[in-house]
Amino acid sequence: AGRIDDVVQDGIATMGFLNSDQGGCCEIKGTLPNDAGILGIGAGAHGKQSDAGLRYITRTTRLREPRRYMSAAAQAPASREVEPSERPFEFMMNALRLSDGFAPGLFEARTGLAWSEIEAPIGRLVARGLIERSAMNWRPTRHGLNFLNELLLEFMPETRAGAAS
Repeated sequence: AGRIDDVVQDGIATMGFLNSDQGGCCEIKGTLPNDAGILGIGAGAHGKQSDAGLRYITRTTRLREPRRYMSAAAQAPASREVEPSERPFEFMMNALRLSDGFAPGLFEARTGLAWSEIEAPIGRLVARGLIERSAMNWRPTRHGLNFLNELLLEFMPETRAGAAS
């Protein structure tokens, strides 16, 4: 299995993809060189594509169960448009797994939204000791890495709307 993983990782690197996150072992995630999206390969993988102007962001998903995935391998993955209210959550699902964290400007560039959209949840997570600011980036604390689902909940549209009222 290790040899297969090496071949796949080398092939991804050769094509110009980066693998800089803490993703699951059965899912290959990479950032396209032009920041157009995330390629999800394999059973249960998720992907994301967007246009340069961020007029649309599309989320793709593949079947989870390996037998069903293999029998439908020739089919395109299921897809749906990501609404602006969902973009903070979509961004954080990937950004909070990056080893070096993320810069505020990256949030704005990838979502088309202002940083002010997530200032309140970021503040709540800092107060709980789950996220911290490094020299230039935001990233989960050591404690926060153990509770990534808790961090993500702060960015769900329902949570942000409820906290604002």
